Amino acid sequence: MITIPQIKAARGLLGWSQKDLAAESNISLRAIATIELNQVTPRKETLFAIKHAFEKKGVVFLGFHGLEKRDEKLDLKTFTGKEGLFKIEKDILRTLNDGGEVLLANVDNYFWLKHFKEEVAEWIKEREKSGIITRCLILEDEKNFMQHPELYRAIPKELFSQMPYYIYGNKTVFMIITKHPFRFIMIESATLTEAFRIQFEYSWKIGKKIVT
Repeated sequence: MITIPQIKAARGLLGWSQKDLAAESNISLRAIATIELNQVTPRKETLFAIKHAFEKKGVVFLGFHGLEKRDEKLDLKTFTGKEGLFKIEKDILRTLNDGGEVLLANVDNYFWLKHFKEEVAEWIKEREKSGIITRCLILEDEKNFMQHPELYRAIPKELFSQMPYYIYGNKTVFMIITKHPFRFIMIESATLTEAFRIQFEYSWKIGKKIVT
């Protein structure tokens, strides 16, 4: 039978609140809350109903500790050089054709201005026309900006990595730009992307606004 940590982890995997689990399992919200607080010993029938609700959504329980999501799409592609980045930009416009957000972490604007100044200006225009907003995490004391300052947050050095990454849709793109040729690794995974999105939003929340 499933454990309390597995119940909490499965909710996180699916992005469910306790209220969502109560609705899907036909167990009261109060019962779900007391079970997760370890205030009661749930009946086997209750745990079975909770387990079945998760399994209907593709969650697989592994022993007394693990779990995974069955049949989640996991696709990996690699691109190189400027041509690779152009392909990614086209994929952004295709994926977010109804608008949305691109999140860009660990931005070194000096790098982008040095290698892709004209291209970035054009990409920003194309994204804006498509209703796409690009938010960026930059290093404290950064002086170069390619968008409105409100779309940046400055983070301390200990949170800044030398590997930038894009987030859009269910895709995370890691950029290896410390040596030639530049390499870009795109992973399409809802679970992975959500984990990095949470990390981005935390850094955005504690980051400093840009004062001009």
